[in-house]
Amino acid sequence: MTYDEVKDNDFNLNIPRYVDTTEAEEELDYNEVLRALHSVQSEKKNALDAVNQMMKELGLEEI
Repeated sequence: MTYDEVKDNDFNLNIPRYVDTTEAEEELDYNEVLRALHSVQSEKKNALDAVNQMMKELGLEEI
């Protein structure tokens, strides 16, 4: 921090003006996210198929 910087900020010495306190965002591995999404979608389809099979066996309308 320089005198000119403090002067430009009207001599405001609040810490957040001069110190970045934000945390860095976590980097995402988009390929891993897509793999997880496909896995969840597959599990959902399998569960729905199982429920529909049970509904069919009970003589009820499938979902």
